[in-house]
Order: sequence, then C-alpha cells, then structure tokens
Amino acid sequence: MAQTWPAVLGCRWPNLLRSGVEYYVLPASTAWRVGERNPETRRRYILAETDPSPSSNAWHFNIVKNDQGLYNFQWCPNCLTGVCPKPLCGDAGIVVENERRLLVLDGPAFPFIFRRV
Repeated sequence: MAQTWPAVLGCRWPNLLRSGVEYYVLPASTAWRVGERNPETRRRYILAETDPSPSSNAWHFNIVKNDQGLYNFQWCPNCLTGVCPKPLCGDAGIVVENERRLLVLDGPAFPFIFRRV
C-alpha cells in the first residue's frame, strides 16, 4: 500500500497544521539566490530553490558580524567577467507583504545570533 500524507503544509486554510496528524518531512537540499528586482515594489526577493544552477554570484551569501556583535546575511557579488556594473550589495531583511513574511535585500537588515546547543 502506498504511503499517503498531507501535501503542502502552511499556516493558512486549507493547509493548516493539525494536532493528531502524522506529517512526513522529505529532506531536500535548498539553496538561496537573489531574484530580479521587482519593478512594482523595487525589492530584490531572496528565493529558495532546490537546484542552484546555473552557477552565478546570485547564490553566494556571507554571514557578517555587525557593530553590535550580531550577525547578518549579506550578499555582495564578485565580478565573474571583465565588464562589471557596480554591484547592488545588501543585507537580508524581513518584510511583510499581504500577511506573508518575506526575505529581501532591499529592506531593513534582520540581525541574528548563534547559540551553542
């Protein structure tokens, strides 16, 4: 008999997490990359994808310690070709659009800390 489980899970109807239900998590490798600038919002969204190809600077993020001892995800690409426009570097931050929290480069930075567990 084939295994069945709830499909996509979320925090909105109809895919709410429910108690008393067995959920299965399928491991998948996820890579972040910087998307194109949205002409409407003027933001560059950070996208999570499973296949980091083609190889480009859009996939390379750094973790940088700030003046307060907190950390930020930072994106600032190196030029891979001889003709390079000035890169639009940025720190990743969280914005809320249509009741959804999204990770973007063109918003306030979202600092975090590391905890030893």
